[in-house]
Amino acid sequence: MPFIHVEILEGLTEDQKQEIVEEVTSSFQRVAKVPQDKVFIFFEDLTKSNYAKNGSLVSRLQDKNL
Repeated sequence: MPFIHVEILEGLTEDQKQEIVEEVTSSFQRVAKVPQDKVFIFFEDLTKSNYAKNGSLVSRLQDKNL
């Protein structure tokens, strides 16, 4: 029974998360032969002020292509 934890910067819509859930679930079903009802996916939205890259808070970075 896979438990998949997705940490991602905040900003995805509910529709985008739903699409990710469908794709990841389908992949586990196909590749690992895991029944759909046994796949658990957890999203953790990281606020940009609680995440740093290259010595700077992401909230302060100008580069949007993280």
